[in-house]
Amino acid sequence: MEGGLRTTKNPIPFRGLGGGQIGKIAVPEHILNKPGKLTDEEFEEIKKHSIVGADILREYPELSFAVPVVLYHHERMDGSGYPFGLKDGEIPLLARILAVADVFDALTSDRPYRKAMKPEDAVALMKKMPLDQEVVGILEKYLSAFVRLKPQVSNPRSNP
Repeated sequence: MEGGLRTTKNPIPFRGLGGGQIGKIAVPEHILNKPGKLTDEEFEEIKKHSIVGADILREYPELSFAVPVVLYHHERMDGSGYPFGLKDGEIPLLARILAVADVFDALTSDRPYRKAMKPEDAVALMKKMPLDQEVVGILEKYLSAFVRLKPQVSNPRSNP
């Protein structure tokens, strides 16, 4: 992979990264779709989805590679993330990649409480976040390709 990122397994199973939010099936819909700011209690419910998602994936041995990705994709490089407050190299590479993809998708998608940001504005904001900045740099470098692919990834049924 360009940009100095390396992994010990080839090929990287990127298609498995799409299930990073599987644990949200355990979060009440009224919380997921709330049009305003979450209460502390509601945010605690949201934070459980990483552990729930990892627990679901543990039931499928063929998806074992994705367990740490799903479990740690909300960890942040400065230790401010969840569920465990990991930082820097404690966070697996694929989880750091999913974190960047997840934040980019969240920022560039309409939400009940706000409109989508332009991709360039989202990347500019992400450069100020405690994400893996090497991964953010790769996103920025290939931003036009990501923007072209986003509709296909967000709605895979529309592109057989």
